Amino acid sequence: MGSSSVDVTEEDTLKTMNDGKANFWFPVDSLTFRNTESSDVLAFEENDSGEITHMFRDDLPIMAFEKVPFISSQKLHFTLFGFAGAAFLLTLIYWPLAYGVRRKYEPAKAANAPISFEKKATAWSNAFIVLVFFAWVGILLSSGNLDAIVYGLSTSLKVAFALPLFSLVLTVAMGYYTYKIWQKSESGVWSRLWYSLLFLLSVTMIWQLNYWNLLGF
Repeated sequence: MGSSSVDVTEEDTLKTMNDGKANFWFPVDSLTFRNTESSDVLAFEENDSGEITHMFRDDLPIMAFEKVPFISSQKLHFTLFGFAGAAFLLTLIYWPLAYGVRRKYEPAKAANAPISFEKKATAWSNAFIVLVFFAWVGILLSSGNLDAIVYGLSTSLKVAFALPLFSLVLTVAMGYYTYKIWQKSESGVWSRLWYSLLFLLSVTMIWQLNYWNLLGF
């Protein structure tokens, strides 16, 4: 949920960013740095190969920062979650509205038939479950009380983390439906592409939750 970036400036100092706040550090030795505006110290740990693996700050003595690859970065996962959330929310709102509008008008003979109801219902239900999951976990953790996950999951969080298991089943079904709509050229190209995008985003979300050991309770 939190991260710190470390960069080298043109003045040969280190720049760290935490929650939008920048700090600058000058070198004491190869692995130790002191804050340019205070007595705070920053230190690094390297492995036997000389690669930096951890960072420590004396103003946060109970914490160790682990260097993570891009695949584990906050930027990557928050971007994927944000993109998926926006696409699912748009689907959740647009499809029912479009259905209501279509019921009032007789389609032109040249118009493509929409994707069948069961296929859309599967994708819509999946989007609904995902957004409920996002909202549920967000509300439970919004108070900043991380004890709900640090010392074991609360009952509410256990129920919330069961929701992606239903999403997993629906995602598998969406994969099959995605194959069928392309095989039969069902509906228009844009509709097929959007359905395929929803399937890929669902797979991405399942991968993310599994990556962080959050798939199931």
